[in-house]
Amino acid sequence: MKANLSQSGSYLNRLTQLIPTEIVAAHLAVQGLVADEITIRNTGLEASAAILLFALPFYQWRIQGVRSITKVLLTMCSFIVWVIAVSSPLYTRWSIDPTWGAIALIIWTTVVPAFYGKGSTQNNEN
Repeated sequence: MKANLSQSGSYLNRLTQLIPTEIVAAHLAVQGLVADEITIRNTGLEASAAILLFALPFYQWRIQGVRSITKVLLTMCSFIVWVIAVSSPLYTRWSIDPTWGAIALIIWTTVVPAFYGKGSTQNNEN
């Protein structure tokens, strides 16, 4: 039973490392501040997401000390999947069914952490 708790903790650690919470919080803050007019809102959210996506590798390198290119790329993909799943104003502009965004987020957050970094310590994942 102890091994299961250890494996669960390891999985949760990998999951939280692949979802950039500070970048997500920044995007949510921008989403709350963007104007109500739909064209401006969509453009603002897209610009915010793009800027944060390109800032993410620098944030991970400078603030978090991440040196693994694989981890940075997986984190960037995690952010893209998350933005698609939660940015409902973009569904109409990109013609995406919200169900697909939710499904993609569930699959991504279930499958990727189960395989990424398996068998390695936290220090080796950075």
